[in-house]
Amino acid sequence: MSREQRREKAFECVGAPAPGFGRRVVASLWAAVAMPYAILALCVPVARAWGLLGRLPVPALAALCALAGPALIALAPRLAAPLPESLDRWFDPGNRKLAALWALGALVAVVGFTRIAVFLADPSEVACSLMPENAFIVRHSCLTAYMHGAILSRDSGANVYDLAIVEGAGDHPPPLPHTAAHFAPFTLDAFGYPPPFLLLPRALLLVTTSFLSQRLLFGALSLALALWSCASVATVLGGVTGRRVWLLAPIVLANPLVLVTLQVGNFHLAAVALCVLCWGALERRRDGLAGALLALATLAKIFPGMLGVLLLMQRRWRAAAFTCLAAAALCALSVAVLGVTVWRDFLFYHLPHVQSGEALRFLAGSPREIAMNLAPFGVVFKLRALGLVDWSWAQARLVGSVYTGLLVVLTALAARNNKGGPAHRLTVWLAVTMLASLRSPYAAPFVATTVVVLLMVLFAEVRARRHLAVALGAWVLFSVPTPSSDPQVEIAASLARLALIYVFLVWAALRRDAVAPAPT
Repeated sequence: MSREQRREKAFECVGAPAPGFGRRVVASLWAAVAMPYAILALCVPVARAWGLLGRLPVPALAALCALAGPALIALAPRLAAPLPESLDRWFDPGNRKLAALWALGALVAVVGFTRIAVFLADPSEVACSLMPENAFIVRHSCLTAYMHGAILSRDSGANVYDLAIVEGAGDHPPPLPHTAAHFAPFTLDAFGYPPPFLLLPRALLLVTTSFLSQRLLFGALSLALALWSCASVATVLGGVTGRRVWLLAPIVLANPLVLVTLQVGNFHLAAVALCVLCWGALERRRDGLAGALLALATLAKIFPGMLGVLLLMQRRWRAAAFTCLAAAALCALSVAVLGVTVWRDFLFYHLPHVQSGEALRFLAGSPREIAMNLAPFGVVFKLRALGLVDWSWAQARLVGSVYTGLLVVLTALAARNNKGGPAHRLTVWLAVTMLASLRSPYAAPFVATTVVVLLMVLFAEVRARRHLAVALGAWVLFSVPTPSSDPQVEIAASLARLALIYVFLVWAALRRDAVAPAPT
């Protein structure tokens, strides 16, 4: 009896058919993407603590970890059982061309994710950075703000929002303060999140005090949440659309916007994943879980709170109530752990400085920051940089206020657009999520990771080649940076791209439900 026959017999013994070749291959891709982060997150901190990291060839280890993913599925094929059985026919002769394209995309995805894992594990591997020639991206880390805030929050006399800590940050950052000296070679970023968010970096501090290890752990957790949310989407949607999500998720997530978010350690990818998981809980009528997830996301990044407005407009009273209860519990926990000083500084120091614009001076500090800002608040500075208007902060605040009003109206309209299928409801949910994230005065390009997930769902709905061409064009438009070193050209291109993003999101929020795609 062959090994394959023995494996099938084992599955028959437990009453379930053995996953076919197609399911095992697709599961192998998911495992190949995840394993470098899972294994390195366990091995590298230990090696670093024992002083063995210099003798550990991280790139070779990461490559072996990626290969370990398919090996794990081969040894334990039962892990592929949750995937739809229809995937077993994915590599039939009739799908040969599509399968070849998929395999190419899968290879690019594995290489891209593994490359970032190497740089997270060892920052001296600059060649594995997403943009090795860009010194700002190489040495910028949003996680420095989170961890430094957690460190300062243990001192009752410190202000975690103090602007003087990062005065002059950007292309010419000041020397790191003694509380952040161990962040080198990375520059220190400013902390501006609500106090409950500090519970996460405080938990990381309990695991390890090494920032480089924290960086790898944070990246692994973010990717795990993103993959979990995509698996949840595939499971909830089911059918042809769900099968396509299983096929496409790792490939679509290997987007430069997602990879750079992992590299710089921003929480946005995890926040989007929490919002997607919240949608999945709502579809399953698990209002308590949905409320807890939405509260977590909102108290971290604020913008998911607009989804609470969507719930109210749709009369999902139980989910909205659970969200409020979970948010109150998290706030109470933050007071118990962090004390009242952090809350006082947030309410009476940070928010007033944001309102006055003093905390946002970097928005107009350089052409790079002006071009990178996707928020309507930043459109004023783009127009001024192009010499089209002579507006400044007062007009920017007005634009932000007008946008907030329009966003509430659009959310109300989107709430009425809730009669379609689950995939349609998800696209509306994601469109509102992205539009809400643009309400922040500064929306860096990585906020468009929401659009990446939205495009993945739309890819799964494609019914004709022309639709696929349009979807791929949108993917390129929102993902590929402007190939120009001229600041004026870069700002003008970012302004045009921004207009297209807004049009696309409004269409996604208000469009009618699409007909289910035919099986392929």
